[in-house]
Amino acid sequence: MIVLSPDEMASLDKKIINKGFPSLLLMETAGRRTAEIIKGKYSREEKILILSGPGNNGGDGLVIGRILDIWDYDVKIIVVGKSDKLNDDPRKNFKICQLRNMKIEFLPADIDLLDLKNNILEYDVIVDSLLGNGLTGQLREPYLQIVKMINTSGKNVLSVDIPTGVNGSNGKIMGEAVRAETTVTMAYSKVGQFVYPGREYIGELIIIDLGFPKNLVNFNKYKHHTLRSNEAKKLLPKREVTGHKGTFGKVLILGGSLGYEGAPALTGKSALKMGSGLVKILAPVDVYQTVSCYCEEITGGYLTIKKFEEAVKDFNVVALGPGLGVGDFQRELVNTVLKKASIPIVIDADGINNLDLEILKEADNQIVLTPHPGEFSNLINEPIPDIEANRIKYVRDFAIQYGVNIVLKGASSLISDREGNVYINTTGNNGLATAGSGDVLTGIISSLSGQKLNIYKSSVLGTYIHGLAGDLAEQKLGSYSLIAEDIIENIAPAISKILRGCKE
Repeated sequence: MIVLSPDEMASLDKKIINKGFPSLLLMETAGRRTAEIIKGKYSREEKILILSGPGNNGGDGLVIGRILDIWDYDVKIIVVGKSDKLNDDPRKNFKICQLRNMKIEFLPADIDLLDLKNNILEYDVIVDSLLGNGLTGQLREPYLQIVKMINTSGKNVLSVDIPTGVNGSNGKIMGEAVRAETTVTMAYSKVGQFVYPGREYIGELIIIDLGFPKNLVNFNKYKHHTLRSNEAKKLLPKREVTGHKGTFGKVLILGGSLGYEGAPALTGKSALKMGSGLVKILAPVDVYQTVSCYCEEITGGYLTIKKFEEAVKDFNVVALGPGLGVGDFQRELVNTVLKKASIPIVIDADGINNLDLEILKEADNQIVLTPHPGEFSNLINEPIPDIEANRIKYVRDFAIQYGVNIVLKGASSLISDREGNVYINTTGNNGLATAGSGDVLTGIISSLSGQKLNIYKSSVLGTYIHGLAGDLAEQKLGSYSLIAEDIIENIAPAISKILRGCKE
């Protein structure tokens, strides 16, 4: 599903309007459908206060108020600013509200906010339609103080399009932001709704259809996406009735070292759970016996350059790096894999830590890197805080520069292909921040790739399934006690949930 920046949404709006779709009708549709959501959530016994700005987001609020008034809700609208500052469509809706003798007040910027505070405390539900997606700078007064009042009121809050104070382009908090229970967004979701810290302020996200003609939406031009359950179902590799081990993919794992024997085993187990027909681990001689004891279904052998070169021709994908360690042999191995393997390569953990970027740039394979922020920081020699503040930019730039796919793990993991298309993952929870979680992800992605799904789609779907398995585990165990094995045990239920078409 496409995800738009505020600028992209504004351009699409303009295009639709220029083609003959009246802007006032768009506002009417947005307001009415938001009012329908409010009607489904709150009874007529609950008093509703709508806080609007002078722009189109505030115009949506005026429509919402009018529709709720028609439905006999006790509703009041407070518009921040003066009546002569309203945009054209909001002004028209204000005049319609006046015809109904609704409770509407204007709040000049220089007025004492005590009365507003009392209004907020008097009402049960606050509708935030103050600023919307247009915010680019820091919140200024009186909005800053109003947002603080909303957040300390303890009331139910529904935000229109995006909570006031959240940057729709990058999820940054512009000084302060409304913490919404529900966010109702128009036509398509926005980037800032999925990227932290903004994602934390969104609450339940509901996307409403404004009736945009699909033939006017150039879906291929947009670079940000999220994966929905129905889309995940379409990506899942088909299971042939007459299939055999070879049909369902063979995964070769290179990893393991003293103290990290479990890492390649977790990768192998998760690959099997994801549907691989055969998994083999090549591990150093001093840890091979320990690694081989972890899972009876996994085959194995000693890890040398020669053994890799002999084995790789019989497999469909290489998982490189789980628990591998760092050193001269490991660097030689990683370079050899990049030069000699003609099959897809999933590079994780110490596969990344031993990576030569110049050799990576020359590699002619389907490759995905799956670093966490620390590994990515070491790889590109940039501070972690800088990366975390601009995750999408760093991931996209790296993927384009080196011609690879990359999964930057973390809250809202990001997956970019070499053309700069970025999926923002929506599944997962903080229980996934546990030892071995990344090894499980490597196994899932490798398994999907071995089942003939291209490496980018494998990365997108694999990250989604990994997070969903973590969510199912968290529901049973809580986030404190979740470990990597729990993620593996919930891969099957996650797949089942996708196949059954269950919503997120």
